[in-house]
Amino acid sequence: MVRLHPFGQEAANRTAILVVHRGKPLIWPLPYVVWERKPNVRLDSDESLADIRSKTNRLEWVGYPISSSDPLSSWIVGRNVPVAIARKFVGQSDYRNIVREGVNTRGANGVFYIEKISDANKGQIVVRNIPSAGRKKISQETAKVDRQHVYPLLTGKDVHRWIASPSMKILLPHSPLSPTDPIPESSLRKHEKATYKFLAKFEKPLRKRRKFRNFDPSGGTFYGLYNVGTYTFSPHKVVWREIASDFMVAAVFPLDDGNVTERVVVPNHKLMMVPVKSKEEALYLAAMLNSTISRYTVLSYTVATQISTHVLNNVRVPQYDDTNEVHKAIAKLGARAVAAAGTNSLSALNAVELEIDEITRSLWGASVKEVKTLRSALSEIIEVLSQVAKSEEDEGDDDT
Repeated sequence: MVRLHPFGQEAANRTAILVVHRGKPLIWPLPYVVWERKPNVRLDSDESLADIRSKTNRLEWVGYPISSSDPLSSWIVGRNVPVAIARKFVGQSDYRNIVREGVNTRGANGVFYIEKISDANKGQIVVRNIPSAGRKKISQETAKVDRQHVYPLLTGKDVHRWIASPSMKILLPHSPLSPTDPIPESSLRKHEKATYKFLAKFEKPLRKRRKFRNFDPSGGTFYGLYNVGTYTFSPHKVVWREIASDFMVAAVFPLDDGNVTERVVVPNHKLMMVPVKSKEEALYLAAMLNSTISRYTVLSYTVATQISTHVLNNVRVPQYDDTNEVHKAIAKLGARAVAAAGTNSLSALNAVELEIDEITRSLWGASVKEVKTLRSALSEIIEVLSQVAKSEEDEGDDDT
């Protein structure tokens, strides 16, 4: 009932009704009804059920636990036939243990998210922080920082299917050699004075950030960030948006920073990432995840959840093998899809995606008819998800 807003705009929840009979076993599939408002009608909370039914449509779906061995697992929902097809391809991916969330400033986007103003002397650039990137009131400062700690930043809004284009930069005072903890203050103050001086301007709000698990800036190094690891500095990654109306996956590669060297792209906490070993592997994994079988499977069980790190626990994508001719062919198709998406050539992209569906179905053992069925069912799932994503998508700080 998410799309009906039965409590008006006063409650920002996902409204649902679950009817159960105490003492009776669950019988799968469960009926799962999605209520949709008809176009150009108004619903009032005091209307009768008969009036509401006349102003709405109801999608008759079914639901199963996505894990047949775990009745408490997330439900996979949708029309009966496509759900039955998708359930055949549910399984664990070889990549499931290396999926991570992106870097989290823990409430300090406005400090660490920056824009480059100009080049300075060798090894330094002039930057300005972006207070509007976060929710908290932060002063705006323009100053020199050391170039080695500045990276292109990817946010959720920067990622679309096949394409990831950083719109900001991030100041990341962590070393790729020992990334989990920030660079010690004694070292940063001595060797990268400009960076330390810039961050010191924000010491008070940075120390006020909440403690979270092993992250505690109040008593430790005040400028550390959360969820930084070797994966953060992996040159090649595959990313997807946590909250979106579609499963949007893109391969990410280093960017030329205009000074001979290439810079690793850093995803933020609104993105999930999989670090991989090569450009070809990134293209392969992006193509597998952007295929119709993968998209439908993911969206059919994330209608009521976020598209988080659990994806590869449920989508059976095999590890890339550079000696496997099918895997290499999928990577090449992934490169063509990226090129087509980059030129906004919808017809070319559609043609490549059909080729991807054809070659990837062989890895899952799907028939041509099954892929066509899932492809036609995708639009309905995406339409329902668009209402959930619209109410929840937010690029502000994660202060939880």
